[in-house]
Amino acid sequence: MLARLVRVTFSLAQPVQLSQSSGLWQYLMCCFPTGRFGELCCGCLQLPGRQELPVAVHTLRDSASDSQRLGFLAEALTLGQFDHSHIVRLEGVVTRGSTLMIVTEYMSHGALDGFLRQHEGRLVAGQLMGLLPGLASAMKYLSEMGYVHRGLAARRVLVSSDLVCKISGFGRGPRDRAEAVYTTMSGRSPALWAAPETLQFGHFSSASDVWSFGIVMWEVMAFGERPYWDMSGQDVIKAVEDGFRLPPPRNCPTPLHRLMLDCWQKDPGERPRFSQIHSILSKMVQDPEPPNCAPTTCPRYVPTGDSQPLSPVHGGSSCMTQVQTHHLHPPTCPGAIAHPIAPEGCSPPTCPGPPHCTSSWSLPRLLDFACIPGYNDL
Repeated sequence: MLARLVRVTFSLAQPVQLSQSSGLWQYLMCCFPTGRFGELCCGCLQLPGRQELPVAVHTLRDSASDSQRLGFLAEALTLGQFDHSHIVRLEGVVTRGSTLMIVTEYMSHGALDGFLRQHEGRLVAGQLMGLLPGLASAMKYLSEMGYVHRGLAARRVLVSSDLVCKISGFGRGPRDRAEAVYTTMSGRSPALWAAPETLQFGHFSSASDVWSFGIVMWEVMAFGERPYWDMSGQDVIKAVEDGFRLPPPRNCPTPLHRLMLDCWQKDPGERPRFSQIHSILSKMVQDPEPPNCAPTTCPRYVPTGDSQPLSPVHGGSSCMTQVQTHHLHPPTCPGAIAHPIAPEGCSPPTCPGPPHCTSSWSLPRLLDFACIPGYNDL
């Protein structure tokens, strides 16, 4: 059995190994299934000469296949290459024994989409926009390293206790066209975040990550709403191919929605680079323009039985379609705010913090992961 984890310097040239002895499992609290690999637990990492550190411990089930074990370790190898303030930090791995473990920093607020849904209306548009430059900086860092995420989505962005957003979920995106098209085990279709060239040809690149980042920006401004609402993956594929693009969420500044539309250009070469996205978002946050109301003519896309193609709207409108649409829930602009908004500088939402770590291991300390939306679906 395993007892204490010791952080080591990560290097691709040498195996990553954490020390082990006996009894760690009694100190891992609230372990629960994560679906793809095994369990996610909360524990404490003992660093030599330092205080114990709250960590998340991802384990691989004993019955995992050889390919699953390789994929699990590949995720750790990938994460260990990165050193960025907006990417989840790898503390180490355990590779000896029957149970493989990946140990990462603990992110108390869980997944970004669930966090936003839980606190809808308590953040103003400017505060939501303030979450984006850091994520763009992380994606700029990854693109400069030549790394393609493949699975970028708000559910794979984690939120720390001080409300810092960090990218996670490396190695968990779709591996080919077929996986990008069909619904995942969790019921979410990767097609909602995938670029057209990924869905048609299985091509992944930094440009396809840019498309996904545009969806993430939309999720943030829509307080974690599901992209394309209740449309199926196949309906989304057809709608995007026909020219449909998501309308701006309520209270989304027009310049930000324009940036989203740029990220959703059909031609990958026409999409902005992450360096440009980061620069644009940073300027928006530093010098925000008065937000324009979302147009009232942007309906949701509902496919019909006929095969008439969609007609893009011209003339600079943010709405992308006129044909084959139905006004289920059109955005409104009465001049009032759609959600009750807390004032600027409002207190951060309360949520259970990391477990209290002390030098005594006599009693297990429990953490209710049920109150952390999305943490079990990275």
